[in-house]
Amino acid sequence: MPQDNKIALLIDCDNVSHKSIEGVIDELSKYGKVNVRHAYGNWKSESMKGWEEKLHPHAIKPIQQFTYLPVYARIPDGTFKTYSNGCTACSDVNVVAYTNGSCE
Repeated sequence: MPQDNKIALLIDCDNVSHKSIEGVIDELSKYGKVNVRHAYGNWKSESMKGWEEKLHPHAIKPIQQFTYLPVYARIPDGTFKTYSNGCTACSDVNVVAYTNGSCE
């Protein structure tokens, strides 16, 4: 029975429109119960306003995801490498220092 299936809906709200959430939930409901509904995004951004109106009516839990910007890091041999964000650069033991931006 499809209704016995438990489904988790994890939404990347920074990269998908709020306009189709009803259709997505309806479609998933055909395959089971959507019992986990999380919406990830930078909720401080103006572009999230449309999503904010959809959260409560659809029992979707918002989860803050800060925007990470790329950094370029200096390696001990003098070369540079681009990382997706400062946290990733810091976790590499070979990084001597890093600056916002990416390598050209």
